[in-house]
Amino acid sequence: MSSGTEMEWHQEVIIKAPKSDDEDCEPSQKSCRKLGALSHHIQKFMNQPELSDVVLRFAGKQYRSHRLILGAWSGIFEDKLAKAPRMGTAGGEPGQPFLLDLDEDGFAPTSGSNSGSAEDADAAFQQFLKFLYSGKAEPTQGTVKVVLSLAQGYKIKPLQEMCERFIGKDIGQHNIDSALEWLGEAEAKDLGFLKESCLKVLRSYVQYIPDVAWQALRLDQLVSIIESSDVVIEDEYCLFLKIEAWIKSKQVTVENLWATLEVILPHIRFSNMTIWQLQQFSKSRLGQQISQKRPEIVTEALQVRALASEEVDFSEVSEIQFVPPRLYLKFVPPGGRLSSIKEAKKDIFTRARVNHTLSNYSDRRAQVWRSNPQNRNVHRNAADETWEVNIMSRQENVGKLWRVQVLLTPKWDHIGKEYRIVLYIKSKEDTTNPIIITHSGTVEKGTKRATADGIVLIGPYILEEKPDYIYSREVVFIN
Repeated sequence: MSSGTEMEWHQEVIIKAPKSDDEDCEPSQKSCRKLGALSHHIQKFMNQPELSDVVLRFAGKQYRSHRLILGAWSGIFEDKLAKAPRMGTAGGEPGQPFLLDLDEDGFAPTSGSNSGSAEDADAAFQQFLKFLYSGKAEPTQGTVKVVLSLAQGYKIKPLQEMCERFIGKDIGQHNIDSALEWLGEAEAKDLGFLKESCLKVLRSYVQYIPDVAWQALRLDQLVSIIESSDVVIEDEYCLFLKIEAWIKSKQVTVENLWATLEVILPHIRFSNMTIWQLQQFSKSRLGQQISQKRPEIVTEALQVRALASEEVDFSEVSEIQFVPPRLYLKFVPPGGRLSSIKEAKKDIFTRARVNHTLSNYSDRRAQVWRSNPQNRNVHRNAADETWEVNIMSRQENVGKLWRVQVLLTPKWDHIGKEYRIVLYIKSKEDTTNPIIITHSGTVEKGTKRATADGIVLIGPYILEEKPDYIYSREVVFIN
């Protein structure tokens, strides 16, 4: 299998991934290695009166601490301590600890807020102090919001990043509701890692975002989703229909419509629509409005598709501005052919046998699209370069839930090539909520001669029974 460490996502997918900075810690206890050996000795002084010289007030409770520790982690703490009064009588007495009232900074949860109870606030601040004294933290769903606010407010970057990773793993690849909930907060607090974690989920599940939540997206949030090549969607026309529904929900005036379209249109990849889909676009009310003002959009898309079908060597087509494919499940690239409208409406899932042991051979193959050497944005169906797909099941523990894991074996001549994979899984044919897994990387050389290293994608534990069959779709894009 590919070298690397398995990264466990809470109730989510396991993917072979490069090591992160904290992977040699226990999953429930992340740590920062910057403190060194001293952290093992100073942790015992946390919230203890011995040698303490400052009292911190947070959420109405008091905690003992040390100015040296606080100032070493945060310049904000250092400035506040320089102005802090001593406790005791007016003016303070020498020998009395200093007092920092952190409630004045507004990071403690207020009554009626969704940041948790008083017990959660205490647990969160204990975690905050533990990190300052040991470099370790054990965030939970009940404490992570407060810890994150403290870390960001006092500019303790390692703890902030730790909280963002925790939330990102809790969201995983499948939790649409959590992704929508955290996206706004990540934007408001400028949490780049967390924002990207949320957008990754929403890009994968564009077709499954609830209508109310989809229509509530702001224009800039919509663009952040559709501008990416990692959007998982049946085809580009399907994405246009989602965008059209979003525009209709906003009930914009004619004047505002064009201001909105000027932002959106550059991110719609019209040349990746089939000719039939371009006709359907032109017949729609929104399509007619666009075509009247920007007729070149459809004309240029038709030109790209016509030239791609005629210029097999792409010597002339390469000069045309092709756009890269997204993670399409029904992809008919420029120059490709759609056999019929009936074929276009055919279900993308096929029934697949689940092996309960790793077999030496599987007759299932992933659909592979390979880019043209002359133009990386031009892809062709590589029917003779398909990847072998072996689907297996695994149980968490006896009596517990089951999950599916998929081994994809690339062709040996793809070694060194970059790839993007999208895997759709449904436990039953009539299930409306599939599991979608995306992964990208570079095909590596296998241990045996003239073989490529396999790629393992593992789904979450959600199946109540041992599966004999699932409904699946595997698509690979190679550059």
